[in-house]
Amino acid sequence: MKVLSKPIVLMTALMCSYPLYAAHSSPSGSAAEYKIDRNGGGKLYTLTGKIDVHSEPERASPVIGKYGKGSIFAVMGRARGTDYLYVSPCNACKNGFVRKSEFFKKVRR
Repeated sequence: MKVLSKPIVLMTALMCSYPLYAAHSSPSGSAAEYKIDRNGGGKLYTLTGKIDVHSEPERASPVIGKYGKGSIFAVMGRARGTDYLYVSPCNACKNGFVRKSEFFKKVRR
């Protein structure tokens, strides 16, 4: 049995056509759900600089991960009505949100 690499398995999951919702807990313990538009999602990018991943699509939301140059991110889509992308930094990391304008300044295309 051939084992596929993590990026291939992740990309296969991203190409499915079902709607995507991101559910995250706030520091107070309340849950929030965000609709993710998948247009433009499903691509892998390599960071050329440092970036923070947030728990919610808001600048003041808690940082759930800090990633440096060389990290590979899968963009899963855009948080509807915001300037934030929903990303997966790796298969074992927490998914979260990055500011779209900041993200595309710090990735290799």
